[in-house]
Amino acid sequence: MELGQDGATRGLLRHAWRLLLQNAPHDSVTGCSVDEVYEDVGARFNRCQQIAESVIYDAQRYIADRAARVGEDSVVVSNLENGPRTDFCTVRLPVDPSANPVCFVDGEGGKTYLQTIERGGQSPLDRRERAVFAFLAQNVPAFGYRSYRVESADSSKIVTLATAPISTPEGPYEALDNRFLHVSADRGDGVLTIQHRPTGGLYRGLNRFVDSGERGDEYTYDAPKRDAIIGRPSSPPDIRVIETGPARRTLEVKMTYSLPARLTEDRQGRSEERVACEIVTRASLYPGVPRIDIETEIENRAKDHRLRVHFPTGIRTGRSYSEQHFGVVSRPIGVPEHDDTWFEKPVATYPQKSFVDISDGERGFMLANRGLPEYEALEEPDGTITIALTLLRCVEWLSRDDLSTRKGHAGPGMHTPGAQMQGRWKFQYSLIPHEGGWETVFAEAHRFVRPLRAVRTSRGDGTLPESGSLVEIEPREVILSALKLAEDGDGTIVRVYNVWAEPVEARVRLTLPFKQVERVDLNEENPEAVESEDGAVRLQLRPNEIATLRFREVLSPES
Repeated sequence: MELGQDGATRGLLRHAWRLLLQNAPHDSVTGCSVDEVYEDVGARFNRCQQIAESVIYDAQRYIADRAARVGEDSVVVSNLENGPRTDFCTVRLPVDPSANPVCFVDGEGGKTYLQTIERGGQSPLDRRERAVFAFLAQNVPAFGYRSYRVESADSSKIVTLATAPISTPEGPYEALDNRFLHVSADRGDGVLTIQHRPTGGLYRGLNRFVDSGERGDEYTYDAPKRDAIIGRPSSPPDIRVIETGPARRTLEVKMTYSLPARLTEDRQGRSEERVACEIVTRASLYPGVPRIDIETEIENRAKDHRLRVHFPTGIRTGRSYSEQHFGVVSRPIGVPEHDDTWFEKPVATYPQKSFVDISDGERGFMLANRGLPEYEALEEPDGTITIALTLLRCVEWLSRDDLSTRKGHAGPGMHTPGAQMQGRWKFQYSLIPHEGGWETVFAEAHRFVRPLRAVRTSRGDGTLPESGSLVEIEPREVILSALKLAEDGDGTIVRVYNVWAEPVEARVRLTLPFKQVERVDLNEENPEAVESEDGAVRLQLRPNEIATLRFREVLSPES
């Protein structure tokens, strides 16, 4: 049987792409339009996500029903990145007093114990309780899956959520650790200190929220002349370890920032009136995973301000490195040289995709993010670099003509109160201290952005192996960009690129049988025949070069 998708799935994906493209016009995708436009943009993004989640779930179930053994209650974990990969994962399972899931058993008999992180939901089908369990999935193959058998027992054997704080009366910190990292929070202002065990590097004052005034518009940041910068909570934070278990330990810091309510009437300063903005940040560690994942929730009640989170690296260097599309770009620290003849003053804030990195060649600090594209590398008085990650920039106007950073309007001077970003917001980012440069750890940033996924099935037929990969890609500097059916339905497309600053020889192997492979352009046209050996193609890729391969007459495992 030929590998493929049904017409309904292809139709859903095409519809989602159309919605996504409708959000891609110049002013829509950059946040430079009126509130009504962004109500539509948000709705389209939500529909795209709903469609994508549905298609992904159906694809996972298709694989899970074939990889699980007959008659077993199973969980199948999918890995969308290179591997093998050991990482945190969650899954929703039914529970009852006599059959509570306790651990997962892999094909070699190894056990992975579970941690309950959410309870109380019920299935609309059988009214049984459903709980969310966390676990550490071990050695999931690259671009593949691993199947586990669910082992259950009575409820007393479940590893439950821990809410009691770890007491450390002799010191000022609450702490977490694994074999890579030790993390603690300061009781005075809630900032984090990280010790990176492999290098002995100590990073202090991390995750400090810094708020400043903002009199700009949707296009351009502009600080008020009489700014008031707030970098500490208004009272000591509440700090406690809220989770302890075999899959995850989490440190929670609750604090309140007292922020100026708005700009003054002359727009040159921040008002004396203050509003309380609650910030809750949760830092999580997992056994054997060399990163700290952070989730921060903010209740924004202030207007006309920019909120960033700072990460002092203690590293001296003249450049930052951030991921762009199909590669990594190096930028100098600071504002470029300019004079008063420039129409718009240059800035030192830059875009990133999934990470920004600061390193001196010996050690480094990577900050990964989900959907937070703006950063700035700040040089401190002692010459070390602090990464500032923008969380909120709150303004009232699409465009203004009274800015100090730009001459005249950049667009129509329309009122946009929605751009004040009032309400509750959730942000996710990850800290990855490391040895060497960004090249040593960028895979962890990609893993943070694309978590492992798991689904449960009790309908396994065993037609697939208990673990497997669809494609193998070497070396790690060669990144998978797309794996899909050809647009004309004839074959499977594998698109890769070289993230490295030097040429590499890539090896791409499709694990399913095929009869022919050719290299095509991005439009899947102009084919050139390519030789393969044992299902593998070798390619010489220049820095940032993209290569698209079409594998024709691919057969599924059932063939």
